[in-house]
Amino acid sequence: MLIDVSAIDAEIERLQKIRALAIDPEMQRLFEKFVKAEATPPSPSVPAAVSDEDEGGKLQRGALKRAVTERALQKFEWFTGYELKNEMQADGFPFTAARPEITVLEVLRTMGNDGQLEVQKGEGNSPNRYRAKQLPLPDPQ
Repeated sequence: MLIDVSAIDAEIERLQKIRALAIDPEMQRLFEKFVKAEATPPSPSVPAAVSDEDEGGKLQRGALKRAVTERALQKFEWFTGYELKNEMQADGFPFTAARPEITVLEVLRTMGNDGQLEVQKGEGNSPNRYRAKQLPLPDPQ
């Protein structure tokens, strides 16, 4: 049996594009404008979206880490933690800490150490820069 690796790679690339759209808050707002709600509820096999807020509207533990991770993994151009924090603030993420950039930078540093992000070490007063690792393109044969 032969496996068509190039077809698998093409499917992965399409799924990555869908994922990037699905976690982009701006695209979610756009979809909500034009996509009508279904008359029937989703099937039980599809898990409901998990809210990062409790009943009182407060962020649950780990919400910031999840949000930073999702954002960082869709960024294929170089960015700093400060830029990411500013982008999230502009999009309305409800930071509660006085200095949220500290947590954002900590999450990015961990992701870099885990191999999820590429890291360009900053020198002097220059901050580290990060970007999501891109999957290697298939070797044409």
